[in-house]
Amino acid sequence: MDPTPSLLSFGEAIALVRQRLNVSSGRAAAVVREALKSHELRIIRDDHIDPISSSLFAIVEKDFLDWLNRHVPAHATTPQATRKPDRERARQAAIELWGTAGPPDHLTNLSICRDVAQWLKKNDQAADISEGTILRAVGRK
Repeated sequence: MDPTPSLLSFGEAIALVRQRLNVSSGRAAAVVREALKSHELRIIRDDHIDPISSSLFAIVEKDFLDWLNRHVPAHATTPQATRKPDRERARQAAIELWGTAGPPDHLTNLSICRDVAQWLKKNDQAADISEGTILRAVGRK
């Protein structure tokens, strides 16, 4: 056993999972809780209080990384996490159509929605994006 193992606070473990899996803090915390429930990790009393959990305990980093490698593939992101959200795609389409200034004031909401939808379809990004989402993306709603 390593006499001075490298330790992770609970907050650091969550941050590591967030970065590695590209998931939200809540999902990362759930992964850390799952690892802790497995009883495969060594938890050691630490002299420093974790600012996130206010805990005096830390996880042995090697144990946590071993568990993570065995139970959670590095590419375990959901398809939703890798897709651009609809509003962002609509915003990018509007920038391509009208520049960063957005659509001209004289255009109606209906024509903005139609133009953005056509641009997305033409550029193989077609999706059923609601008019409300498109209008929010261009600052009209």
